[in-house]
Amino acid sequence: MAIVRSLRRHPRVEIINMVDVMFFLLAFFMLFSTFRTTPAGLDVQLPRAATAQREPAAELLVTVDAQGRLYLDGREVSAGRLQELAAQAVRQRPDVMAIVRADRQVAYEYVVQAIDALRLAGVYRLALAVQLSQLPQPSRL
Repeated sequence: MAIVRSLRRHPRVEIINMVDVMFFLLAFFMLFSTFRTTPAGLDVQLPRAATAQREPAAELLVTVDAQGRLYLDGREVSAGRLQELAAQAVRQRPDVMAIVRADRQVAYEYVVQAIDALRLAGVYRLALAVQLSQLPQPSRL
């Protein structure tokens, strides 16, 4: 009895090339996923409030850091410059809204200074940013 061999070649998958491609993809994603590990912007620790509501994006975002420095949309400004820029925004859109984000450690005087500059510029739709916290659950007796 003779053994019959098939002349057909069985298909083979060359896995070595695929391993190289997968290694490069893995290295690419590992490298480029580490670039933005910290969020961009100012590091401000907001106070917590249980009655906070989400507001739509504001046209003016004023930040007061722990040292009392003022920032408008991420750029440091003086109180006078804040008032000028806010007045320009009011001229363009009278119903402009401003959100004041103040660090929880900042002196109250700096928050009032920011609000005062906005009000002198004609901004009357103001909001204070807080970090949403959970209401304490009432104890059951």
